[in-house]
Amino acid sequence: MNSKCQKILAASLAAFMSISFIPKIAGTEDVLLAAVEKNQDNTCLGTSDIANPVKPKRESSVWSGSIVYFGKYEGDPIRFRVLQKDSTVYTDNKALFLDSEAALFKDCFYFGRDDKNTWEDSDIREKLNDSFLSESFTELEQNAVATSTGNGNITYAPGSYEEYEYGSPVSIDDKVFLLDAGDITNESFGYYSHPGNVLMEGTEWKGNPHKGTRDIANHMKTMVNSEKSCWWWLRTAMGTNSGNWNYYSWGGMVDGCGDLHYNLVGNSIGIAPALNIDQSLILFSTIVNNRQFGKAGTEYKLTLNDSNLKIAVRDGKKITADGTKISVPYAIEGTNAGTATCASVLILDKEFKTGNSNDANILYYDGLGGSFGKNSTGTFTLPATLNISDWGSKYFVYILAEDINGEKETDYASVPVKIGAPASKTTPTPTKNPTPTPAAGKKSTWSQESGKWYYYDKNGSKVTGWYQVGSWYLFDKNGVMLTGWQQISGEWYYLGNDGAMRTGWVQLNGLWYYLDASGAMKTGWLKIRGVWYFFKSDGSMAANEFCGGYWLNANGSWTYEAKARWYKNTSGWYYQDTAGWYAKNGTYKIDGKNYNFGKTGYCLNP
Repeated sequence: MNSKCQKILAASLAAFMSISFIPKIAGTEDVLLAAVEKNQDNTCLGTSDIANPVKPKRESSVWSGSIVYFGKYEGDPIRFRVLQKDSTVYTDNKALFLDSEAALFKDCFYFGRDDKNTWEDSDIREKLNDSFLSESFTELEQNAVATSTGNGNITYAPGSYEEYEYGSPVSIDDKVFLLDAGDITNESFGYYSHPGNVLMEGTEWKGNPHKGTRDIANHMKTMVNSEKSCWWWLRTAMGTNSGNWNYYSWGGMVDGCGDLHYNLVGNSIGIAPALNIDQSLILFSTIVNNRQFGKAGTEYKLTLNDSNLKIAVRDGKKITADGTKISVPYAIEGTNAGTATCASVLILDKEFKTGNSNDANILYYDGLGGSFGKNSTGTFTLPATLNISDWGSKYFVYILAEDINGEKETDYASVPVKIGAPASKTTPTPTKNPTPTPAAGKKSTWSQESGKWYYYDKNGSKVTGWYQVGSWYLFDKNGVMLTGWQQISGEWYYLGNDGAMRTGWVQLNGLWYYLDASGAMKTGWLKIRGVWYFFKSDGSMAANEFCGGYWLNANGSWTYEAKARWYKNTSGWYYQDTAGWYAKNGTYKIDGKNYNFGKTGYCLNP
């Protein structure tokens, strides 16, 4: 599975391929296919393996914790800090409490000139829960955002700066909100407890609170796509002690040095939204930056449950086993069935519970092999560590339909459906050597003879044909173990130097091949975990070239949708796509042949 899900392919583009020649298609830099395909090594159930923030030790400590990508702002995935992975601070049920790492835009807290400078009546509250919510999140993401209520059980210490300036914590009843002054000084959220202003004598803030301020590093935020710290709003509007209750846009905020302050009249400053995601709707969290679970700095994407996407074993069909190869006839249904990009298998050490309330662990997780379709049959190989007789008792097997999206975009999936142990098929009986020669002491064992490997069955006979000894092996008519490429019944298989049949991604002599779960080499167009690839007639993956009019990136993926074809006019042949781009001033590989094009775009060797 790792060979399939963790394929890393770095390929240098040829010198003649300039980015100016093929906008959006090719580049001059090395291209890396990152290991972001979901598997049991980088994916956990719910939020179980995400780390809560690190409590800061000093005011110079920067915020340290986990990052979750959720939604998009102006086309870019939003980076959220995880304040609590299983929070009930603002919700009755467990939720993933997130706070935007950066301020996404600037705005005023309130535009009116009356005494309603409260969060409840603020313009920014309305904007966050209306246009921002609908424009930044998909419908399924919006449904997963819980309504947060209450004041988070925040209390301001008597005589504290927060009490003096803000009066009391502010309650909410919103999907999207701003943090309270009490949130930004909560060490369990990874924020330093000091407000950044020094308490003067007595129990009140005497004189100008701007005197004696401290820089609080982990209160600081930048505007998105900027490295410069900015001022950003809290939802805690100023109280009567500010003496400016009736002015518009007064509110609690954090300045560019991380100190809590009140805002000057009419200022438009940073908006860093916070929200809670209903944990019961989070199926998976997947690492996207090659870090480790439970560590600060690890970044994740989420997989949310889509109630309109369903999967089931096809009516009248049975799950079967051929040795450890399991075949699952499935049907994908529901109003969102058309969005599914793959069917997957999930094996857990405990039964599946929403929100992973029973702390189950993933033993195996991968896409089903075979051709994907709404009504199809997928295959997987049961891991060698699992005994098929323990199916349903010591481990539990599920199938699910998935809609897999970009590297940092939310994925969606059906509720996993538990499937029962398969009906066994007869394991292929090896063709016996017409003149078997029993060998004493060679029963059920490997034997190297004259530099060649043989396997003797329990009767002491050399096996021939396909035979499973943990992995599948192929033996010729004389019992000699075969290696390398072998064609059987019109299908090509690859057997490693150790003789074991390979499956998934295999790299040979610098070329990539894909072998399905049965070991058969694939050719033509193939969708693997939501990404299209093209494999030539010899099985090698196409890369950095046109096939059938479609451009394949240097990592083999197809992302540029425009289709090209040959055209001819009185001046000659040229190659142009449906987006208007045409080949010129370079050499391009088209359907296996290199063609040279002049500065005006006409082919020099048609």
